Amino acid sequence: MRRTNRLVNPGPAAATVLTLVLTVWGASTMSGAAEHVRGAKKDAFDSIAALTSP
Repeated sequence: MRRTNRLVNPGPAAATVLTLVLTVWGASTMSGAAEHVRGAKKDAFDSIAALTSP
């Protein structure tokens, strides 16, 4: 086996960076979707309450 003087292996480093980027992107996407669901839920219950109030 040849010995190299590399401190960082490019393949695993790229995979690690890609994983981190996708994790942050996924978390922000899910957070935004949760906010939309929360708003839709509030709007749905407000309209039902308005229809059922005397």
